[in-house]
Amino acid sequence: MKKISIISTALLLSVVLPFALLSSLLADPDKYREEITDILESTTDYQIRLENIQWQLWPSFSMLLNGLSIAANDSQPPFAKVSSLSLELAVLPFLTDGNLNLSNIIAEQVNLNLITDSSGQANWALSKSDPESKTSKTKSTSTVLWNSIAVRDLTVHYMDKQSNQDFLLTASMIAAQSMTSGPASAHTTHILLKDNIKDTLVKAELTSMLQFTEDPVGLRFSRLNGQIEVDYPAFQHRVINLDLNGWLMNDFNRLHLDLSSIGSNEGQLSFKGSVDNLQTNPQFDLGVKLQVASLNSATKQTENNTALTGYAPEIEFQGQLTGDPARLTLSDLSGHIDQQPLTANIQWINGNTPKLHASIELKQWDLSKQPRSETESPTAAATPLDDFQILPVNLLRESDILLAVRADQIKLPGYALNDLTIRAGNQDDNMLAQVSFNTLGGSVKASLNCNYQLQPESHLTLNLKQIDLPSVTDKRSISGSLNANGNYQFTGSRLSNLQTSLTGATTTKISHGTVNITSLKNLSTAIDLVTGKSTHISHWPDQVPFDRFDIQHQFREGTVSEQQFTGQIANLKFSGKGGFDLFKNNINYQLKVNLNPSNKPPFPVSGLLTKVDWPMQCIGSLDNSITTLCEVNQSLLGDIVSALAKKELRLIGRNKLKKLLDNNQGPLKKIFKGLFKSE
Repeated sequence: MKKISIISTALLLSVVLPFALLSSLLADPDKYREEITDILESTTDYQIRLENIQWQLWPSFSMLLNGLSIAANDSQPPFAKVSSLSLELAVLPFLTDGNLNLSNIIAEQVNLNLITDSSGQANWALSKSDPESKTSKTKSTSTVLWNSIAVRDLTVHYMDKQSNQDFLLTASMIAAQSMTSGPASAHTTHILLKDNIKDTLVKAELTSMLQFTEDPVGLRFSRLNGQIEVDYPAFQHRVINLDLNGWLMNDFNRLHLDLSSIGSNEGQLSFKGSVDNLQTNPQFDLGVKLQVASLNSATKQTENNTALTGYAPEIEFQGQLTGDPARLTLSDLSGHIDQQPLTANIQWINGNTPKLHASIELKQWDLSKQPRSETESPTAAATPLDDFQILPVNLLRESDILLAVRADQIKLPGYALNDLTIRAGNQDDNMLAQVSFNTLGGSVKASLNCNYQLQPESHLTLNLKQIDLPSVTDKRSISGSLNANGNYQFTGSRLSNLQTSLTGATTTKISHGTVNITSLKNLSTAIDLVTGKSTHISHWPDQVPFDRFDIQHQFREGTVSEQQFTGQIANLKFSGKGGFDLFKNNINYQLKVNLNPSNKPPFPVSGLLTKVDWPMQCIGSLDNSITTLCEVNQSLLGDIVSALAKKELRLIGRNKLKKLLDNNQGPLKKIFKGLFKSE
């Protein structure tokens, strides 16, 4: 019994004495605040402040840091604030060697306020002189090891004054753990990202199972999946689904993807394989599979109507991405577009002169299922264009590009492109691009040569042969078979340069067609009022057939103004000046129409109509038909009709007065002598 008492007492002392000793050491945790701050600052090189420290002995020993703030240096306000940071640590390594051997790290209510000023300086960036300024402090050689980390209630406000960006991100939880701490547990994170300038909203609900290795350092995401919703006022609502499996290994230098996919309401991208040497010279070996399902529900919201505007066919590609930054090849790319086969081979060689070589071949691409809506106004103005770069001059100057595309047929609403061929390449500060295809009963050929040694100068030739006009224009306006040749030049590489510097000429002949002359017939109404009788034009049909319509069109100083054109159908001639603005999507032409006397079809006419250049104008949106755009210039027409009426009235008055005088005596006639001289 005595031995049992001695053993019991010894056991009790072995438990109580260490606990009593530990309690005495931890009686005042704030006395370790400076030491802990020094360890954290030495590890991170940031300025760190703590309000107070608390111990927690149950259920496990942990240290609670309250009121944690982090700044890049003493002169700047903190960019990070943490309400509390719980560190579950091993006691003896900390008390003896000062090492923070942590089992769990839990941060609560983390607020990051990240600001980049107008000069590009970030408030979280460490100054190069910071290490020298810390010479007064003794650098700690302590290490920080951990098994798991979790951040709860994270808020990040990011503002970039240089690029005018402002984002706010909130997340419910972000967590990961070391593989040595046991099987990973799944954590669901709710993320809300708001663009405070563009009013973009991104919502995400992601479930992750992240695990860290200790040696070598690596990250395994055995599963990361969830859903991301993007709501941007200028576009449609987007939903993206993530499902990733893989590894980041070997000091973050290798990424292995067992099976990964990124999907949305527009399609899905799947890939598997590996990427090596992430930090230095990445080596790619990935199998890529792209799937896009048909889209028939794209909508466009106008002021009063909603219309279906888009159609994307079913697309599936698969191929192999191999190489490294010096030579990246997307080879054996094959697939289909609406069950029509496609093959391609694309290679990027990154040397002193980067090279892009691509060859693409497809049999048929069907876009003819584009839905249309009767509710949308056919004359609705299009969205104004932005000034974009027509020629990527920087890329062309620095790269060697060879591109070849061939398609047997591309179906579009109302017509198709057959035997499409595109060839483009550049060499020695010059680029040559050629396009040819058959369509609408004829052929289209174009060639663009560009010298971009200094200010880019471009030369474009265009040939259209036997194009069936009713297939591409409003049938009420004009029909026939079109043959056209154009030769143009412009300086610069942007759309605005085209609008201000385009020069050149087009010669067009339309054979065996009809033209709508409703606007011209409206002129006859005014003439009828003056003459008191019906003109020949009143009996013309609305659609007048013709054998040949010749047009010449010149660009002198861009597209917006100073264009000149003339045209003739039999005895009907017209000329005009004006232009069109691509940015504003409108045209403004002033026309003069002249009719030579004729008693034969298609335009029999005589009398007053043959002595005047009749004024017309074409003003409005490029979306409108020719018939809708071109009308009589009412203001100028009023002056012309008024002048004709006065002349006609004077002629009638003279004739009646002369008849009256002829019936009177000679003396009366002498009084009015000279009255009837011709004007």
